[in-house]
Amino acid sequence: DCSRTNCSKHKIPPLKCFIYYGNNSETKQKQIKRMNLTKIIRLNKTIHTMGDHKSPQKGSETTGIFLELISEILNERISFGLVGSKINNPQIEYLDLLDDELVLITPSDFKIDNKNNCIDIGELAYLNFIMRKEGSGTRNLILNTLSKNNFPVSKLNVIAHVESNEAIKEMVRLGLGVSFISYISAIDYLNAGKIKCYKIKDVDFTRKFFFIYSKKKTFSPLEDKFLNRLCEYFEIII
Repeated sequence: DCSRTNCSKHKIPPLKCFIYYGNNSETKQKQIKRMNLTKIIRLNKTIHTMGDHKSPQKGSETTGIFLELISEILNERISFGLVGSKINNPQIEYLDLLDDELVLITPSDFKIDNKNNCIDIGELAYLNFIMRKEGSGTRNLILNTLSKNNFPVSKLNVIAHVESNEAIKEMVRLGLGVSFISYISAIDYLNAGKIKCYKIKDVDFTRKFFFIYSKKKTFSPLEDKFLNRLCEYFEIII
């Protein structure tokens, strides 16, 4: 259950590594950063928002932000990305980085029937939801998983659509509604007691995060060092 945030086994360990943002010589001067896995999860957003990019299109993940990220990597405008799903492209290398799951987050003083931090799926119909906007992989996973478990998504009372998990966490903290977000993304607020989280009984919201890059790209020494350190830390063989 979500009390595991207090368990040392599930706390996010620190990672010292090289972060590569592109070919900008100025950013290369800021090579070594202390970071943790929560920040690694946000790495694709950091990379993706560097430079002049078009606004993501509406639609499914594979027609919006996800394909734009793939395009940037294939065109070698960025070197690495972090995604939560795969697309069938032989030029993209996927490294299985880590597992994550979505959890239901609520305000810290919110009362809901639960057993061992698990609630029945039917309870979702009585809650006010804050959701990610269209084009989000998290949103797609939520809707697809609920549909597979015979819960009509039309029963969700969605009161707002926002662009980021940070906005969702803050809105939930303020008592404006509840939401499903990545457990890893929620850890900071959970550890601070700002929100609570629950699982849905007999519903699997697990997913994988993949580290991606172009197979045809020749890496710089800095990029090689970053990739090797990442693989060493996560015990990945390439």
